[in-house]
Amino acid sequence: MAKWHTSNNCYGYATQVPKWLLITGNYSDGPTELLIRNPNWKLVERKDMVLGKEYVAYRYGPDDFHFMRRNKLGYWRHKMGSSPVKAISTKEVFAKVWVFSLVYNSKLYLFEVA
Repeated sequence: MAKWHTSNNCYGYATQVPKWLLITGNYSDGPTELLIRNPNWKLVERKDMVLGKEYVAYRYGPDDFHFMRRNKLGYWRHKMGSSPVKAISTKEVFAKVWVFSLVYNSKLYLFEVA
């Protein structure tokens, strides 16, 4: 696995590509762009999630976007900008709004990683 440090962001971490990756269009276009740029992802609902598969959660706010990644054992992690990777609870992932240094208040999009 890649070493995650200040040159990686949440999108790089979510895709497991050790780079600073950006969404090129409007953040609200993100789900469509993400499916095009990541052909091994598919949109799913929470009820469809199972252990043994990896998932990515995506949400955006007025000024930024954010990703979280769930491993096959069911543990969620995320990376805020140049900060280190941190564990995050399932309750926080599925909260109505993500509030960190910024607010991410869009619909929660879930992707299964093939």
